[in-house]
Amino acid sequence: MKSCYSALCLAICALSANAFAEGTPFTGPSVGASFAYQGSSVAIDTLSGIGQNSTGVILNTSYGFAVSDDSVVLLGFDYNLSDIKSGETSGVGSSKLNKAYSLFAAPGILVNKQTLAYLKLSYEMATLNSTDVGGPTISKKFKGTGVGFGLRTELNKTTYLSAEINQVKYKSELFDGGTTKPSTTIGTLGLGYNFE
Repeated sequence: MKSCYSALCLAICALSANAFAEGTPFTGPSVGASFAYQGSSVAIDTLSGIGQNSTGVILNTSYGFAVSDDSVVLLGFDYNLSDIKSGETSGVGSSKLNKAYSLFAAPGILVNKQTLAYLKLSYEMATLNSTDVGGPTISKKFKGTGVGFGLRTELNKTTYLSAEINQVKYKSELFDGGTTKPSTTIGTLGLGYNFE
């Protein structure tokens, strides 16, 4: 009986979400690309790391679920096509993060009929590469979490502009002879397509 009741509740929720989705923007599947300005540093042991800024391109896909007439939850995936430079010391070496991606949930509220404001919570993965002058490159995967804020504004029924700011902190790992902790701050401006 409990399983029948649970199935009935899930069906009602799904039908309710579909009913909201018909009149709520930013629901359903979407894809996009963003220009990113990235600031990153790597702290080693007790030393705060040397930071560096870089630019790049981030691809994303998401699916929006209507919770009510004026609220949407986005679930999605971001993939950074670019290396995130994390520090360079003349005559010593450099470090950078690459293959960075995230899985995210972003609950949002419609500010007006064309604009969604949302909080973004993410699980992050990236590979840190460290290159010493005259030496080999060593690599290690890092996991972390991110928190950010974003806006999506409709240009028309299917196309939207997006802007986000995200702070990512990776967990400390033993790497290259010390306890290493990368972190990044990423600001993006992008264009997306929402499938009807």
